[in-house]
Amino acid sequence: MEQMKKVVDALEEKLSEPELLEKVSADLGLPGKLELPDDAACAAELKYRLFVRVGDASPQMGMGSAIHVGMKGKSKDRSLTTAIVDRLGKDVWRILGIKTPEQGR
Repeated sequence: MEQMKKVVDALEEKLSEPELLEKVSADLGLPGKLELPDDAACAAELKYRLFVRVGDASPQMGMGSAIHVGMKGKSKDRSLTTAIVDRLGKDVWRILGIKTPEQGR
């Protein structure tokens, strides 16, 4: 569990980097959608909303621990929040050094 905590902390640190979050903002056109002035402001908002924590794995995959990456947000913004988390997922795979499902295992 201690090793998992280290991985979670390192992942959260890397996902919180302004350059990475500004790229996510630019890719998704977030300034207009979040009504913020620019990608830097969106990156600060994404950093505030970001969470990375240890949780349980899906029962389909067998019981065990998993790393959950998500964004806090309002229910009315669920589709945008989902798009942001999906986009961050690409960086999670890269940071962890794992090929994405599209790349094959």
